[in-house]
Amino acid sequence: MTLNFTSALRIGMTVATKTRLFPLLLAGAMLAAPPVFAQSLPLWKSYTQTGNIRDIVPSAGNDNSVAAWLGKKADTQNGRLQNPVINQRVLTTGPLQMSDIDTNYVLGTKLCGTSPLLGLMTTTTNPLGLIQPGNFAKLADTRAVSYWLNSGGATLLSEGWADGTGANASAAPNADVNAYIAQAQATGVQIIEADLNPWFTPSVPAADYSYATEGQLTSNAIFYKPDSDTATIPGGKTTQTLWARGLRPSIVFLNINFNSDFQAPTATSNHSDAFVSAAQSAISDIPKYLTSVRQVVPFLFVGYNPAQHSSSFDPLVEFAQDPYYQNDRSFYKSAGAISIDSPPSMTMGRLNGGRFVGDRIAPYLPDAYLRFIAGEAIWAKQNGIAVYWFSSPFQQDSTGTNQYGYDTLFHENTVALARYLAAHAVSGVNALPNYWMIGQYSNSALSNSIGRETDYESISSVMLEMSSATFTDRDHVNTTVDALMAAPGGKCPTVASFAGVQSGNPTMVRIQGSAPSVASASRYGINDVEDGLLIADQGGLKFADSVYDNSRSANQSVATVKGLADPNGNRGLLWTTRQFEEYGDGYHIDTYGAGFNGYNADGTPKIDPTDINAMIRATYFGGHFGFYFYAPNQGAMALDISRDRANFNVPVQIPNWSKAAILGDATPMDGMIINDLDDHVPVIYENGKWYPMQLGAALQ
Repeated sequence: MTLNFTSALRIGMTVATKTRLFPLLLAGAMLAAPPVFAQSLPLWKSYTQTGNIRDIVPSAGNDNSVAAWLGKKADTQNGRLQNPVINQRVLTTGPLQMSDIDTNYVLGTKLCGTSPLLGLMTTTTNPLGLIQPGNFAKLADTRAVSYWLNSGGATLLSEGWADGTGANASAAPNADVNAYIAQAQATGVQIIEADLNPWFTPSVPAADYSYATEGQLTSNAIFYKPDSDTATIPGGKTTQTLWARGLRPSIVFLNINFNSDFQAPTATSNHSDAFVSAAQSAISDIPKYLTSVRQVVPFLFVGYNPAQHSSSFDPLVEFAQDPYYQNDRSFYKSAGAISIDSPPSMTMGRLNGGRFVGDRIAPYLPDAYLRFIAGEAIWAKQNGIAVYWFSSPFQQDSTGTNQYGYDTLFHENTVALARYLAAHAVSGVNALPNYWMIGQYSNSALSNSIGRETDYESISSVMLEMSSATFTDRDHVNTTVDALMAAPGGKCPTVASFAGVQSGNPTMVRIQGSAPSVASASRYGINDVEDGLLIADQGGLKFADSVYDNSRSANQSVATVKGLADPNGNRGLLWTTRQFEEYGDGYHIDTYGAGFNGYNADGTPKIDPTDINAMIRATYFGGHFGFYFYAPNQGAMALDISRDRANFNVPVQIPNWSKAAILGDATPMDGMIINDLDDHVPVIYENGKWYPMQLGAALQ
């Protein structure tokens, strides 16, 4: 099965100071001290001032030479620092240990901060490569890169295929998908690439675009279906959607490809008002269904096309200044971010700083194409719009489909493109993107793959090169998007989940990629008590008080258990759990209550953790506070709060007061809404008065 995973329309070608006694005494003592204390006061005079030849200091050879005094000043011997003190922390002869970094981060390296992501990496061919970070260990350790999948890559991973031909590469596709999601979650940002589709852009009439139906390799049903947790994939098989598996994308890259007649230009505009309206509807739809989404990034669908529109403007400023693109400019401003898809080997040649296979000098496309696209990036950043640049392979000398071949100049031309973009500027703003996207959307096994970062033409190698801040613009960013594009800045320790512990003691772990490892005691401290647990020198976390430890007989978390008796003398049990997880910039704080199921042999109460009578979860992640309520064994997020909005996912009931109580409120505030119990009408307070809200006809 060989399929085209993208549309060429996305490509750029159309695509008191106080006097203190101690220092004075110390100064006097220094003047009277023997020579050993005079290390910092060499008795040199300037020969140029005295004219005395005895004041010439030799460079070496005696104890008063320049070399000798440098040794005393730096405390060196044979090229080695002997007793260095750095910011009040002493380095021993051994290697620097985690214990040398205390909880105040004395060395200045904060363990758990956040830093901006500089890039994203993907592949469609063999997406299994994405979950093999051992092949790109250095890249993974930069903490500057996350990952994303398009529908084809997500389906291939769910199928366990090696590529689009149906060859099996994995016998455990479910585990593969879950591993990918965990890896994406660990970076702090989850992302997908989607197309117009009936599942989460339903406001756009399906007659105006083509889409892959469920069961096809590139169907967006693999991500989310509003009425089901499963999706059909090729071969009639079913699998869980990525949403059902727990993927919660905060960013969606959206391909907006309408039918050719619908997106056709008019005589005066590159895109019609109807086109822009439909595109805006698609962007508005997605967060309504994928409720975790905070930013939709449309792929730029405006390319240089002099045959379609002859402009008098320089291509570098044509998009910014030509009235022909007014609708497009308005649309991108409303979106707040764009992604430019332009393969470097398609636009770079010897003529503009890149290379072309063989002796050819000119790039595959005339340089004006790249100047136009660079101008779009400059205009976007000048208008506060975040810019992503998708760099993918393009086989210049291919006899088939260039985008599906192996690009032997992928690495070199991507670097050359970055230098080209840095060198082109308007009013001090260059064309470098804020973030790089490195990957491919070919289903051909011959194309450049994730590979190893030591393979020069691999996607991971190019991503490692482009993740340098040298190749990104950090001076002109959209702060809202940049807050989403953030990752943990170090190896962040976390208290492990205790829910699966059956025997022994829970342990401290830290997140390091997707694998847990023993954490340093420096973050929390040996013998500290955290949430009723003693952090022990050996054995990890231990119970610090005499609560029941029923982990021998039940899968329970760290518990506080109290015996209860009702008025009839029946014995009961109150069990609660406080579970705290820290990862990156996010936190989960859970409180559970579990059921009572008889007694253990030793007479202690037996807890049935499968009967969760109630749970409250408060989360903070990616700038959002979420509040979840479960009872019993079913739950949902009730409230999602961020800096700019509050989303209620359950019905909201305003307070019910009598009219006298409302009018008697001594501190009303503008915008306050209360339900008037007397007149059965909501009232709102504005400009010093309460006003009844007009109700319409009753629902039928």
